[in-house]
This record gives sequence, C-alpha cells and structure tokens, in this order.
Amino acid sequence: MSTRRQAILEAVALLRAQNVPSPLYDARELLAFALRTDVMTMRMHSGEVLTPEQQQVFDSYIEQRCKRMPLQYITGRQAFMGLDISVRPGVLIPRQDTESVCEYAMGCADKLEIEQPHILDLCCGSGCIGVVMAVQLPKARVTCADIDPSCIEMAKANALKCGVSDLMRFAQGDLWEAVQGETFDLIVSNPPYIPRSQIPHLQKEVRDFEPELALNGGSDGFDFYHRIIEQAAQHLAPGGYLVLEAGDGQADLLCRMLRQAGFQNVENFPDLSGNLRGCAGQWKNTAE
Repeated sequence: MSTRRQAILEAVALLRAQNVPSPLYDARELLAFALRTDVMTMRMHSGEVLTPEQQQVFDSYIEQRCKRMPLQYITGRQAFMGLDISVRPGVLIPRQDTESVCEYAMGCADKLEIEQPHILDLCCGSGCIGVVMAVQLPKARVTCADIDPSCIEMAKANALKCGVSDLMRFAQGDLWEAVQGETFDLIVSNPPYIPRSQIPHLQKEVRDFEPELALNGGSDGFDFYHRIIEQAAQHLAPGGYLVLEAGDGQADLLCRMLRQAGFQNVENFPDLSGNLRGCAGQWKNTAE
C-alpha cells in the first residue's frame, strides 16, 4: 500500500490529467477528509502507510473529483466567515465573494442602531448569510427564505450546527411569497444573476454540478433583481437597507435601478479582489 505522501502524488497526477484546478490542494484536502483529520496533522505523518480501507475511501473521493464534482460536495463543507457551513449537491456552494456582501450587510445593521433588527436572507441557499448574521448579531431576528425546500433544510441544519437555530426562522416560497405581509430592517440577497447564455460556458464544476435554479438569472441576468427591487419597499421598514450581491459588471446598473425605485444613499461596494461585488440602498418613508 502507498504512504500518505505517495498517495498524494498519485492523486495529483490523476487530477492534473483531468485539468482539475488546484490538484495538490484538493488531493491534500481529500486525503485528510478520508483520514478524518486535518491537513496539517496529515502532513506531519506523511510517511505513514494507508490501510486498505483508507486507500479505498481516498480513491473514491479522487474518482469523484476527477469527474469534476466540486471539492465541497465531496467533503460536505465550506468555510465561510469563520464558520463551517455544510453543503450538499442541489445547494449552491458559498463563495468568498459573498463574504464581502455579508460584511457590508453587517455594517448596515450597525447603522440601523436597532437593538433587535429584523433581517431577511432572501434566496438563502445554504443559509450562510443568515447564519452569519445570527451569530454576529445575537439579538437580531433572522429569517432565511428560499423557493427550494432542500435549501431550507440545509439552512436549518447550518443554523443548528452553528448554535443559532433558536434565533432564526425559515420560510419557503418564491421570493416575496415566502414572507408575505412581513417587513424587515435589513434585506440581504444573493439571487441568481448569471445570464442564461453564459451558463454553458461556466467552469465544469459549476455548470455540471451546482443547481441551475441558483445560477440562472434570465436572459440578461437581471430577472431576479427586477423582481426583488420592484417589491422591496413593501417589505422594508422606513430607513431599512436592501443589500444585493452583483455579478461581474452588474453593480453600476443595479445602483441605477435602486435610485430609480426611490432608494437613497445608494452605493456599490467591492469584494476582496477589488471588483465591484454588490449594491445597497436605504429606503426612506415619504414623509422625509
């Protein structure tokens, strides 16, 4: 049988042959996962020989990754804002870009100066945004909403895993149908925003494995933005904020849409790479 080091090298060659991005990183992560340990501990004992059972499990993970199944779907987890978020096929994998949206939204929550703000994570997917908000703002009342029941179940599981299930509620429905008659102080959304024509050209991991329901933003990528902005005022308390994640090249148009809809203090904001990643605006009542 192979040592851990040999198994890594063999796996890297297989992954590289299938044009898998970051083959060494993935091989290390998958071996650590197969051994039920962390990468650092695994590397400290790289000369140890794998048992037949360990080799078989590792080989099965590498086989899945060679088929371009996302690493996160194999391990069932993704780090997000310091939390260990569970994911599975059928639920969008949280991205680092969305951390910037979450951080901006928490800044909006601070500006509200409300002790118990009511926050909505619309199109919640795994619930990563809502769970982070509940962890960081334990006095907030956080609602996660999504059309997909599997996403709602995943969001519930993540809330329980992160110890905030008692601080959250979950609603299933098509956008605003999930929260009819409710108003919020802060609404955060990472809706589908990829133009339909671009989906066949996405990275294989995304195109073939992640749910199209969470990706397809219609012909120009703006279908959900229009639907969200058209009714957002009905669901925002006076002075409340709407924060939207944006795709590449979409933030400026989103800002114009928010201004045209009557939002004030509209601005876009970047991700960690400096790319514009979102747009936000504050709703004012007509008396102001």
